[in-house]
Amino acid sequence: MYPQRAPEPPEGRSRAALELWRPGPPAADVTEDDDYVVVDDRGGGTVTLVVSAWPSLDPVGRLVFPEFDGAQRVIAVREAEFARAVGASTVRVGDVFRVRGTEGESGTWRDAVDVTAQARAAAKAALYGAVTTRRDERSSGGGEGAP
Repeated sequence: MYPQRAPEPPEGRSRAALELWRPGPPAADVTEDDDYVVVDDRGGGTVTLVVSAWPSLDPVGRLVFPEFDGAQRVIAVREAEFARAVGASTVRVGDVFRVRGTEGESGTWRDAVDVTAQARAAAKAALYGAVTTRRDERSSGGGEGAP
């Protein structure tokens, strides 16, 4: 069985051993200080957001979210304010954005990029990778079920 996540280095956000996920095309300009913001829920003029440190890629191409204090938080903001901050006319549950400056109020967030399509493609790739057998894991004995 393969591990789902690589261990996070103890020094905080530094993930020099892993390559940062760069959604594309074209490849987004990302740094390890960027945040991955997902719209988790909406209703009554409020959106619930999950804000995570920007993910890296593991050796087989799956997204790996860092695990250190403050790496993920859940916040609720006014929907109109969030939509304005990310430059979206509407916001849907499941939308994903690369955002900078999420430490302050959502009105001060900057450089938001909608990466929803790329995040969904990465999730599908991880799912397909989890439910299929890699060629080198198959039985090569030539018996029943062998290719």
